[in-house]
Amino acid sequence: MRIHSAARPGGVAARPSGSRLLLLASLAAGCAGPAIDPDPAGLLPELQWSRMNFGAASWKHDDVFFVDHDVGWAVVNDRGEIHKTEDGGATWRRQFRPSDRPFLRAIAFVDLRVGFAGNLTANDRGHALYRTTDGGDTWSAIDLDPRVEGICAIEIVNERAIHAVGKYTGPARFVKSIDGGKTWSVVDLGPTLGQATDLRFFNELEGVVVGGSSATSSESRMVVLSTSDGGETWTERYRGPRLGEMGWKLSFPTRDVGYASIDTEGLVGGGAEFFLKTEDGGRTWTRKPFYDRHYQAQGIGFISEDIGWIGSFREDRPSLLTTDGGQTWRETEFGDRVNRFRFLEDGTGFAAGRWLYRLDRVATAG
Repeated sequence: MRIHSAARPGGVAARPSGSRLLLLASLAAGCAGPAIDPDPAGLLPELQWSRMNFGAASWKHDDVFFVDHDVGWAVVNDRGEIHKTEDGGATWRRQFRPSDRPFLRAIAFVDLRVGFAGNLTANDRGHALYRTTDGGDTWSAIDLDPRVEGICAIEIVNERAIHAVGKYTGPARFVKSIDGGKTWSVVDLGPTLGQATDLRFFNELEGVVVGGSSATSSESRMVVLSTSDGGETWTERYRGPRLGEMGWKLSFPTRDVGYASIDTEGLVGGGAEFFLKTEDGGRTWTRKPFYDRHYQAQGIGFISEDIGWIGSFREDRPSLLTTDGGQTWRETEFGDRVNRFRFLEDGTGFAAGRWLYRLDRVATAG
């Protein structure tokens, strides 16, 4: 079985030609910025990514969240900042920068006024969670159980149910509020998970969490858990066969069809890399190959069951596009070090990586 390499030679950040396919179907077992062509082969002429008018990260931006086409927020992790836009990403203003410089990893809003931000370094500086009720003009720290040492992801289920998990270096905790963020409970996900990185809930009771079996990356296996009682108890749904892997991000374009990226930070020895796909709402997962060498996938985002992107932590790896549900992947000129994708219901998309990006539908000839 052969995988066609899509790596950039010599670690040079050259742009791909767009003509080379990642032919992996045979491995069944296993906006003010410039427009960016996300699809050099012309498969999706109506979709266009552009770079938003936001400064480049020292390495990568971790999260961005929009409540509609115009209003959104972004975290600047290493500076401990939150910025807001009200014109779709054309201009931004800083709203929050506490003196203790938390490493802000995640952000999510219920509506135009109520939102939450998560800090990766709560055991060292700052608080695990912050809350605003005035659109981000002011933020207050949430007094959480000290067992929560950091937050990697936040999900707004509805105005009452707010869920979060963390962190990727351990310990693994699930955090939940059922009163809009006024009070919180904590569930320890160990020893099944040594680290927790992302989550997706379909309603207040049913959800999925990904992470790794160990907080030490070289000793970790990719793990997926699910719950049907609001996170009080969890069932293991997948455990990877290879050391050096951890689940990183989830994307569910429908209730049943979902995808999970696998970060291979601790992988030794190389070989093909994989992502996971479910077609039954997270109860079972299939491991699918997509790249023939070290990739270290992070962000993954699908706007439909078939069309999606995956990004790498490495600066010498391209972002990839699939139009057939992950059976084949193609290099794309969009995105460097993409860590998080988010989409509105109409398919408008946003991504956080080296830059902040926006996906819009554009008119096409004919």
